[in-house]
Amino acid sequence: MTQRKSMGPPKAAANRIVYERLRLDCKECQCCGKKWHYKREKETGVCVQVNIGGRIMAVRRAMYMAAFPDKPIQWGRRVTSRCQNEHCINPELLVQVTAGTLLKSHYDKGIRDRRKAAAHLAKCKPATKLTAEDALSIMLDDRSAPAVAADLGVSPAYVRAIRRGHSQVQANPFAGLIR
Repeated sequence: MTQRKSMGPPKAAANRIVYERLRLDCKECQCCGKKWHYKREKETGVCVQVNIGGRIMAVRRAMYMAAFPDKPIQWGRRVTSRCQNEHCINPELLVQVTAGTLLKSHYDKGIRDRRKAAAHLAKCKPATKLTAEDALSIMLDDRSAPAVAADLGVSPAYVRAIRRGHSQVQANPFAGLIR
């Protein structure tokens, strides 16, 4: 299986540019008293998003990647803040959590309906690590991706990614900002 190479150095000067850009778009936050409240309005049901070099991503994810270039976000993890404010992007409060933990905190805070969150969690499949033999059998299997995924307990998207030869290495999205 081939592995994609990361684009750009992990400690690029672009990380500082993104960090400062996000910091300039902030006002004083009610939770920490510092200037870390992101000003943009939030759409209902969608996290606060920002456009970084043509790529739209969650503002907390972008701040985490810019503030901590040596701490990659683990595969399948989300970035959230320890405080109750959904606009706070203070790097001291940002943490990585699983999707299930984030959904549970959302319905504990009243952001989401408990029944909808429980239905979503029931549909989610746990992330599994496949052995090299499983990956080889996926590549040689002629059946459709959903059929193979059902046998192995993974998502069809994961099966298609293995067939394309992709791995879970993420590129630095800020590397293309500086030439």
